[in-house]
Amino acid sequence: MFNYASDLPNATRKKMTQKKVVIVGGGYVGFEVAKALDGYADVTLIEQREAFVQAPATIRALLQPELLDQIILPYDRLLMRGRVIRGRASRVTQSEITLEDGTIYPADYIVLATGSS
Repeated sequence: MFNYASDLPNATRKKMTQKKVVIVGGGYVGFEVAKALDGYADVTLIEQREAFVQAPATIRALLQPELLDQIILPYDRLLMRGRVIRGRASRVTQSEITLEDGTIYPADYIVLATGSS
């Protein structure tokens, strides 16, 4: 199993640069997958919220407010090459994601990282 895109063999990474990866959900898994693949594939992250929040650290931020910048990470600063789309997926097929507004995102690979709830 590969933990990071950098763990993939070079030949696999080269092939990925031509592939479209659409990730639905920007929680812990979606956030990490998007970051890891950003340099190796055409990444689109679909997320409803504006920022990733490291929920367990919020309690500590009550006592140390200066930590807020470290626990709230805006999605618009997450990817260097890819893009983050604010929206909600309403339909998923093997080759595309459709948002509630009707926008369709074709994909070679789809990662569903919507969490457990």
